[in-house]
Amino acid sequence: AEVWITANDHPSALRGDPLLPGRTDPAPAPQDRYASYLRFLREAAAGHPPARRIHYYVLGDGNFRTAETWPPAGVASRTLHLGNGTLGGAAGKAGTRAYDVDFSATAGVASRWGTQFGVPPSYADRAAEDRKLASFDS
Repeated sequence: AEVWITANDHPSALRGDPLLPGRTDPAPAPQDRYASYLRFLREAAAGHPPARRIHYYVLGDGNFRTAETWPPAGVASRTLHLGNGTLGGAAGKAGTRAYDVDFSATAGVASRWGTQFGVPPSYADRAAEDRKLASFDS
């Protein structure tokens, strides 16, 4: 099976990479997606099982990498522990964090969800919204 993990909106018409806010061209380009579909159909029609390919988009890099397994080779699992507003490698003292839901918190009209209604994706500075949420940095 061939899998594409992209940073596009839901119809794959616009790129939504928050680390490359000026890029809205879809990745992969439509002609590359169609070529992939046709390659799959040709291989299936010829009786060849599809090759196992996992193409994944790297945020901020603007490129795809391809792997035959997931997670990709060289990636190691890492346990993160909640700290005071952080996620880290060392387990600290157990505790709790209270959070009162702020219903004004939003992903904005230009998030990947809004793109379903024709709005181009745009991820502005999220610092103000993050202060409304229970968020942890790593």
